[in-house]
Order: sequence, then C-alpha cells, then structure tokens
Amino acid sequence: MLARLLTFWKKVIPFMSTPLPRFQTIREYPLTWSVVILSLLATLWKINQQLVEFPISPKLFEMNILAWYGEPWRFVTSMFFHEGAVPLVINLFFWWMFGTFLEKQIGALRTLAMMLWLATLSAAGQDAIATRSIGLGGVVYGQFAFIGLMGMARPAYSLLVDRSLAMVLGIWFLASIFLTVTGSLLAPNVAHLVGFLSGGLLGWAVLFGSRQQAIIAFIAMVLHLGIFMGATYGRPFLKVGGGADNDYNTLGRRAYDREEYPAAVKFFSKAVELQPEKAIWHYNLGLAYRKSGEPQQAKAAFERAVSLDESKSQFHDMLKEMEKEQEAELKQSTKPDSDESGSQESMEESPEESNAEESDTTEDSTGTEERTN
Repeated sequence: MLARLLTFWKKVIPFMSTPLPRFQTIREYPLTWSVVILSLLATLWKINQQLVEFPISPKLFEMNILAWYGEPWRFVTSMFFHEGAVPLVINLFFWWMFGTFLEKQIGALRTLAMMLWLATLSAAGQDAIATRSIGLGGVVYGQFAFIGLMGMARPAYSLLVDRSLAMVLGIWFLASIFLTVTGSLLAPNVAHLVGFLSGGLLGWAVLFGSRQQAIIAFIAMVLHLGIFMGATYGRPFLKVGGGADNDYNTLGRRAYDREEYPAAVKFFSKAVELQPEKAIWHYNLGLAYRKSGEPQQAKAAFERAVSLDESKSQFHDMLKEMEKEQEAELKQSTKPDSDESGSQESMEESPEESNAEESDTTEDSTGTEERTN
C-alpha cells in the first residue's frame, strides 16, 4: 500500500509542478483556472458571511430544494462552495490534475460541458437522497471515471489514471463516508457516487460504438428520470435521516415572502405532515393560514404549536391575537356599521412583533429569520 502511494506521488508531483506555479498558464487552461478562482472566492465568501454581513447571501447559490422550483443555477453554483480548507484543497488538487489534462485532450468547451453535466447530476442526486450538495467532489469523481475508461483504449489517458491513483481516490471516498458517519465532516458522498457513475457512462459512450451508445443513452435517461423523481415526488421516502420537512419549509418560506399564501399553506402542510411533532412547522402553517384568510385553521395551528412547545412566547402571542380577531369579528357581526380600521391595523402589526423574538432561534422559521439572514 505504501509503495502504491509513493508511486502515485512520484507521478503526480512532476505533472503538477509544470503548469501550477506559473499564472500565465491561465491562457492555456482558462476553464481550470476559472473554477479554481471561483471556488476559492466562493468558499471565502461562505466563511466570511458568518463574520461579516454581505448584501447577498451565499445561500442564494447553494444547493437545496429551490433548484427544482425555479432556481436551476443552484445545480452548478453549489460546486464552488466548500465546507472547509481540507475538502477545498483536496478537490482543487484533483480538479487541477484532471481539468488541465482534459482541457489539453478535448478542449475547454467539451470539458465545460462535461463539468456542467457532472455537477448537475451529482448535486441533484445528493439533494434527493441525503443532505445538500456542496463542492467539486462529484465533478472530480466523474472526471476520474471518464479518464479511467478512456484509458482502456487510448494510451494518453492511461498515463494519468492507474491503480495508485484509483487507490488514493478510493481511500478518500471511504474516509469521507467515515467522517460523515462520525459527524466530523459533512461530505456529499452520494454526489461522489453519482458523479463517478455519470462520468463512467460518458466515457463508455465516447469509447464504444453506436450500439453501446444507444444502451448508454437509455441508462443515462433512466438515471436522469430516477434522480428527478426521487428529488421531487420521492423526496419524503428517499431522504436519509429525514430532512424533507426542512425542504418543504424552505419552499413555504419563499412562497410566504412572495405573498403566495395558498402555496405557502400547501408546503407548510407538507412539512407538518412529515414532522407533526415540530412546533415551529405548525406555527409557520398558522401564519400562512392567517394570511390566506382562514382564521379557524390558523388558530388550530397556533394551538398545536403552543401545545408542543409552551416556551416560545411568540406562539402564545399569535394565539392570543387570533382570539382577539375572532372576538372583534363577533362584535362586528352585531355592529355592522362600526369602524374596524383601528383593530385591523394592530392585527397587521402583531405578526412582525411576535416573529422578532424568533431571530435568536436555530429553527428555519417563516418569521424574522428570513428577514435577518
């Protein structure tokens, strides 16, 4: 094993030492350099966001369920963000190795097309089954599989990928799984696997004849369809360790911000269905029901939130507000000519005030958190 590692480093160091130190190689490898620079900037932006408030949040570009609902750029932009220095350095190391090689062999445009395809599939697969996808890992493993298959017939490719390199990437893959299980590092292991399979399919399609290409096209179509169905309709069943309720809450928050209250009710109801014991989901559902003009359902949702968590003052405040509104409606029914503008104005102000107390919680609620983030 040690001998294989030494063989790997003896081969890699000369390969890396030629272009890497010279910045003028940006003309020779424009795509590889662009991804390196964007990854460094995006990761620094993500880290500094925790210390310095920026006008735009990196969360607008990270992968989550919103990618399936009108924000498709997340499939690609999420690959530039990394959780820390170790994943960033490792991914950029292999990206530089594979990226420069592919740019020289097939050109920047084809390498770009491959990167976009691998990034999209790996991010979608990770988001459908496990946690959110982040980093270049899926792309790197896809490039590795592609180059490895191409090396079966083309000597130039076999010079880069051999058993020593396969062993190193295999060890990193197993280490990522171990670190994820132990909670030391949240690695996108599903993205790594999906990227590897996608890159292998691509290499197979390029390498073999038309009949095999038809078979590969069918397999790729099934893979695409399976990921799409899993990430949308099958999300509650496939999401390992739960978390689908957070995804639907995210959709509900966006609909609420856009004043699409019936849609917000739909998504918050789904979150409640998946996690009925989570008080904050009932509270968010109550806010959406209230804005939709359904006071009875809103009151029931707030009552359920209070029963699940009596410590949150905003839950009690909103429940009291709903009771006041019902009393005002009852009085109005007996006095149809009364002026309701004063009470209505206070009703509109109360949700903001009660939600302000939610800003220091860790829950991803509909209230102040989306306004303070």
